[in-house]
Amino acid sequence: MGILLAFIGVVIILGLVSPTHSEPIKKIFSIISQIFGWGIYILPLGMLIFGLWLVFRKIERIPPLSIERVVGSLILFFWLLTILHTFVATAETAEAVALKGIGGGYIGGKFQWVLWIGFGSGGAFTALVAWLVIGIAILLDKPVQELFFWLGPLIVWILETAEQAHRFKRTDTCSCFDRGIHPDRRFCHARSEARGG
Repeated sequence: MGILLAFIGVVIILGLVSPTHSEPIKKIFSIISQIFGWGIYILPLGMLIFGLWLVFRKIERIPPLSIERVVGSLILFFWLLTILHTFVATAETAEAVALKGIGGGYIGGKFQWVLWIGFGSGGAFTALVAWLVIGIAILLDKPVQELFFWLGPLIVWILETAEQAHRFKRTDTCSCFDRGIHPDRRFCHARSEARGG
């Protein structure tokens, strides 16, 4: 299985870099590009990598190719096709553009159409972010919470920094008033805000 995947990947790569093609080969590549769009340049690399992984894991001490990694890779590949198609088409022109073999092809165009028609622009963006996070989580075989372990400390640091800045402004305002710089506390408060800005 690994040898077959790697062989197909190499054949496709050689076909892509070859300056000339016979008519049957041109037809085959035209169909593949209509299905995957620009993903035709990514697909053979993925097949080659997975094929070599399956081959060398029997020789070297390489982790086995789990079903989670395969599924995660496919999810991210389809996500990338969708993103590529949004650069060259709208939801209304997605299918027509896919026939030209550009963007994310038929697969990317179909996902784009479903997301934009079903959820609108804002909802589609949110769905794409969630799609990316889920794909990475499945690929790495980790819970989504572990991917954002850094988010909690970052929020705490931002809140603490904001609180310290607020305390500094209040202290500066009070000292301004206490030192008799100006008898109006509101003036001192405005002065400290201007200094902080």
